[in-house]
Amino acid sequence: MKVMLSIACVMLFAASATAEVRTWKDKTGKFAIQAELMGSDGMSVRLKKADGSELKVPIERLSDEDRQFVETQEKNAFSDTAAATEMGPSADAPALRYGWKAGQQYLYKVKIEVDLGDETLEMTGMPSYSVRSADKDKIVLSFRGSLMEHTRSNGGRQSFGPRGPRGPGRMGPPPHARPSMHSPFSPMTGVGPFGMARETELTVDPLGNVARQDGTSQLPFLMGNLSQMMIEQFPVTSQQTWTVSQGSGVVIKEGGVPHFGPLASDEGFVPANEKTTYTIESANDKAVVIRKQYEFRAAAAGSDKPPFEISGDGKYTFNKQECVSSELDFAMKVTFRTGGLSVDVPVKATYHLIDEAEKAAMAKAAKEAEAEAKRPLAGNEISNLVAELKSSEQDRVTKAAQQLATKTPENPDAEIAKALEELVLNQQNDFVRVQAAKALEKWSTPANAAALIKALDDKNPMVRVSAVKALTKFKPQEAIEPISTKLGDLFTRGPGAEFLKAVGPSAEPAVLKLLEDKDAGVRKEAASILKTIGTKASVAALEKAANDPNVFVKNSAKEALEAVRGR
Repeated sequence: MKVMLSIACVMLFAASATAEVRTWKDKTGKFAIQAELMGSDGMSVRLKKADGSELKVPIERLSDEDRQFVETQEKNAFSDTAAATEMGPSADAPALRYGWKAGQQYLYKVKIEVDLGDETLEMTGMPSYSVRSADKDKIVLSFRGSLMEHTRSNGGRQSFGPRGPRGPGRMGPPPHARPSMHSPFSPMTGVGPFGMARETELTVDPLGNVARQDGTSQLPFLMGNLSQMMIEQFPVTSQQTWTVSQGSGVVIKEGGVPHFGPLASDEGFVPANEKTTYTIESANDKAVVIRKQYEFRAAAAGSDKPPFEISGDGKYTFNKQECVSSELDFAMKVTFRTGGLSVDVPVKATYHLIDEAEKAAMAKAAKEAEAEAKRPLAGNEISNLVAELKSSEQDRVTKAAQQLATKTPENPDAEIAKALEELVLNQQNDFVRVQAAKALEKWSTPANAAALIKALDDKNPMVRVSAVKALTKFKPQEAIEPISTKLGDLFTRGPGAEFLKAVGPSAEPAVLKLLEDKDAGVRKEAASILKTIGTKASVAALEKAANDPNVFVKNSAKEALEAVRGR
């Protein structure tokens, strides 16, 4: 039996404990129910009826009055989240408030280890927050980064290689018994090189309540967004212990393709309860050490055990001098039950804030690497590398491509570019093809444009991403239409948007078509691109998009209109 699991509700906001029961109507006026708003994901609302049952309704089906009500609730997200926090009084506990400073960057080293039985999956990276603005009530953060993954055999043998998008379904039994984990419809946008190109904007208050997130950086095993991993929720008043809880849910489907967040359907939806308990263990002038306990349980049928649950326990450290998260050491167990099979997957997550000394060491190493990258290749080095690229031995080909990917040539050699092009188009081995495409980002010339456009249809997402990046170097006009049609591909959406912005107003006609796309994510991206490149020719289409039923599209269109009219 093939079972797939995914996040069902990534809520734009969760309703407060005092949410009102009101009459909801559809836009035709023929349908009405009495229900309480539980939350919204920008595409749909979750409503709780008097009998306790819940249903999801697309926002576009609601009456104008109800849609306005939902939008107002979004604006009140900060207060709603605070109201959902249970607290016990304590006079001695320190007050916890984030104090990100405008203009500064905070860099973290993150590591996640997943024990899959026969192997351990490791995901590592150094994501960062740049503070765009900060005042006493609101902080706007720009998040960049993703985690790179590799596996090591639990018998001691280590293996590396590219992987497709990972869903949370890969568990511990032998491969034939494992739920499928690969799906082009459910990429883990916080894992892999494609995530590095994306910027996520977060609007946060000093208590750690996220009012708005523009972008996604999903991690596997329902670990949420990487962009929020370093943000915890603090109580309004000083507390020794506090609990944050909310209703949530997962989609558990048999033999189907998983859907994420706002794209989730009602089919297979299982309500769940999520609770995090924080207890301050120690505090001094430099840091506050807090025990963090986490529970996530999907609703069970009758006396059955939950089909899916997560339990976790660990230590979180808050830096009192910087007023930011400084460290996490957290272990959790993911349990999946189906058809009499119960699988436990141990997961360990750690991070620490990189200090000035570590930054200095990294800067020194980066400077040395940059100098080597800029060093021109000698004539014999070029001929040797071309010969290696044409070798029948894949290890030699891979090593040559990886070496070339570290270089930043001012005048790329045409012979090297041609050899890499041949590998990208004709090499059957995925890993070798990925390495060649990565090198072609640095070595491509306008003569490679046709091949790179063809590579936009490669089955491997990393090859597609590299093709877009390579094309961005010289911005051929003939690539505008092919790349614009790829914005529906979540892997190439980020770099594709950067290409279209780099091309400028000549890409405007192709982007305007995307405002009519059935995918709300594509419409939103199109509006964001037009914010940068749009002219007066975009005004009418953006005015229409400013009334889009999706709140993210609507907001992006309004921002684009303001930018276009201001030029």
